[in-house]
Amino acid sequence: MSPWRSDRGATALEFAMVVPLLMGLVLAVCQVGVWLLTTSDAQRVADKAAAVSGRAAVSPRSAVQVARGVLAAELAEPATAQVRPSNLGGAPAVAIDISVPLRLGSWVTPLRATVTAAAILEPR
Repeated sequence: MSPWRSDRGATALEFAMVVPLLMGLVLAVCQVGVWLLTTSDAQRVADKAAAVSGRAAVSPRSAVQVARGVLAAELAEPATAQVRPSNLGGAPAVAIDISVPLRLGSWVTPLRATVTAAAILEPR
């Protein structure tokens, strides 16, 4: 150590340089966690709506109505859902698309979690 220089404050300076990086890493991990949770919840609702409409409906049109009823009861307000008749392997089906905005937000653009589910209508 030189008699003209002191190492005092070096630790505080290193801490001040590392903290922003660590905070950015923590926020990124939180963002990924919120995305995974939101996607999982939306997929669960889409699967439930597709399964209920596949069992309860007798036609694609009635399946769409049943799925919309399930989605109205299960989805939170900012989520948007599209329900449409579909055809899976030649069998009548219902397809559901759900898009949910992430609650934590994003630093660059608003992010949305989008999931899809489909169910073949059971014959009666």
